[in-house]
Amino acid sequence: MSNNQILRSLFTSCQNVVLDGDSDSSRVTQLLCDRKSSGELIGVLSASILNKFLLTLITFGVKVPAGLFIPSLTLGACMGRLGGTFIQHLTDAYPDWLLFRECDSTSACVDGAIYAIVGAAAVLAGVTQVSLSLCVVMIELTGGLSHLLPVVVAVLSANMVTNPLGSPSIYDSIVHVNRYPYLDVNIDLDIQKASEFELRAKDIMRTNLHVIKASGSRLVELEEILESLKFNGFPVVNNLVDKTLVGYLSRTELIRAVSKAREQSASPASIVSLVQDEITHDNQLIEIAEQGSPKVLNFSKYLDSFVPLVFEDTSVYQVYRLFCKLGIRYCCVQTDGKLRGVISKKDMIAYLDVSEEIVQNYFV
Repeated sequence: MSNNQILRSLFTSCQNVVLDGDSDSSRVTQLLCDRKSSGELIGVLSASILNKFLLTLITFGVKVPAGLFIPSLTLGACMGRLGGTFIQHLTDAYPDWLLFRECDSTSACVDGAIYAIVGAAAVLAGVTQVSLSLCVVMIELTGGLSHLLPVVVAVLSANMVTNPLGSPSIYDSIVHVNRYPYLDVNIDLDIQKASEFELRAKDIMRTNLHVIKASGSRLVELEEILESLKFNGFPVVNNLVDKTLVGYLSRTELIRAVSKAREQSASPASIVSLVQDEITHDNQLIEIAEQGSPKVLNFSKYLDSFVPLVFEDTSVYQVYRLFCKLGIRYCCVQTDGKLRGVISKKDMIAYLDVSEEIVQNYFV
């Protein structure tokens, strides 16, 4: 049976169900709703929980596209239905208990479907650590507004268990394990530790930079840069001596500019200018050849002049907040307008991993 069929069977109430038929769904319904087969049902559900848990671990660990949302629902529904079956067995065995005294023997006192819904919501809430939206999803999925209160209690209880333990959701764990360049805005940096060791932007910045001159580079040199380097962008400086920062040229814009120059049959020896001056006064890609001077290509409109900047003495905490608040991928470190280094999002993640004593083997 597929996950959808299993969930449909587990979420089906046994009230007013006719136990007949020879189809697979009829046999499953008979197993779930026949009180005489409660022992067999407990064994089947226990085996299903174990198998489903192991199979989900295997498929998720080897990155097989088998999903995680529906398997979590199925696993929780089996757990909930198993709990409901056990409670039903107790009500039949001990009808005089205080908790079961109000139960009418002629009606279903325990509805296993409700237990399955609550169990599915609790497991999914523990895995994803979602609260309000998950309650809405479960109510929409089952169509039972009367189940709202137990679902809310189960979801909140699951979050109350996982949050104090400090365990992240499965999706946050995937980001951390796969080393995706993502910075959590809710993370608590140790400000006292950072100030104690005087960790500043200059301590985590990259100094071995590949920069592009604002003017004087040839088109063939830019093509070689694109072929040999895989960076997402390059700082643009006035010259290679003082490295006065002019702007930032992203890899995407550079590819676009070079492609347009090729379309206009520009010579590989053409000089590229990334700033507006008396020669490249037009905002379009142009070639100028006056009195035997070399041809000049105007790439100024592809240059990003609004570069996020920090000083060398800026604290790491402030740099981290800058990345989180603005959603930037890099920032340039400067002193008196001179480029000193670049901090990327990966560099910030590397600092966090070092502070947590995590071995780094993924940065090149």
